[in-house]
Amino acid sequence: MILQTILRNVNLQLPEGYELIVNSKTENVHLFYELARVSLVANIHGIKLIITLPLNTAQCHFTLYKIITLPERISPNKYVPYSIDYTFLIQHSNRDYLLLTEADFSQCYRCSSTTCPTNTVIYSARTQTCASSLYFQTTTSHQLCRRQLVLHHPAPSLQKYGTT
Repeated sequence: MILQTILRNVNLQLPEGYELIVNSKTENVHLFYELARVSLVANIHGIKLIITLPLNTAQCHFTLYKIITLPERISPNKYVPYSIDYTFLIQHSNRDYLLLTEADFSQCYRCSSTTCPTNTVIYSARTQTCASSLYFQTTTSHQLCRRQLVLHHPAPSLQKYGTT
């Protein structure tokens, strides 16, 4: 009950256009125990509890993509797959994007909506990287991405998602 009261007060103090990622109704309060990140700062005069809560805004929508590269055939027995440093691309309104490694993505919290720490660079769509050239399908992929020669590419196989 105390957390719900705090959340309602926080929601009332947010700038226009922002809201908590989940509404503060009684049936949703349990989600904040999972979504909130808590830090503690102390000195000889007292202790401060800092609670970080994810926010939502109507103008910001992000789409998460997992980058899976398929090798290109360059001759009957030779294939060239791209070597990528980032496994995930997060696109923001066709203007900006973020790149995440597997380690970065492992720090994200996944529930009804995925929340990730904001400790990564946001690139403009005009900034060309290997991942962005593959995503936006530009002609610079061959120059921006590292490739490696594979002489005997294994036959593709299908596996049900979620099984290993």
